[in-house]
Amino acid sequence: MIIARPLYLCTLPVLAILSGCATTADRYPSLAVRDVEQAGENQAAAVPVAPATPDEAVARLSAALRAANVAFVAALGQTRSRVNAAGPMGSESWSTAEVALADLRSHRSTAMVALADLDRIFLAAASEGQPTGAIAPARTEAETIVAGQDETLDGLIRQLSR
Repeated sequence: MIIARPLYLCTLPVLAILSGCATTADRYPSLAVRDVEQAGENQAAAVPVAPATPDEAVARLSAALRAANVAFVAALGQTRSRVNAAGPMGSESWSTAEVALADLRSHRSTAMVALADLDRIFLAAASEGQPTGAIAPARTEAETIVAGQDETLDGLIRQLSR
C-alpha cells in the first residue's frame, strides 16, 4: 500500500498536463492546407504567363537600370556627407557611413542585375543568330552606369577606410 500511493500521486500531474493539451486545439488554427489555398495553387498553374519579347525585356531592363541610377545619385549626396563626417572605425558616425554605403551598394546591385539580364538576352540572341543591334546600346549604357557607380563606391570606401 505504501508503494501504490506515490505511484498514484505521480499520475495526477501527468493527467493534468495531458488534459491541458487537449483543450489547446480550440484556440489555435490548424496548419493543414485549406481549400482556398489549394484553389489558388491550381488557378496560378492554369494561367500561363506569356514571355516578354526581347525588345520588351530590353526596354524594361533599361528602365530598371535608369531608376536604379537615379536612386543611386539621389542617395550619393547624403552618403558623401556621412563618409566625410565619419570618425574612427567602430564609432557611431563610422557605422552610419557604412549603412549609407550599403544603401548605395543596393542601388548598384539593382543596376548589376539589369546588366546581367541584358548580357543574357544579348548572348541568347547572338547564339541563335538573331540581330543584337537593339540590345547593344542598352548593354553599353548599363556597363557605363555600373562602371561609374563602381568608381564612386570605390572612392568612398577608400575614404572611409583611412
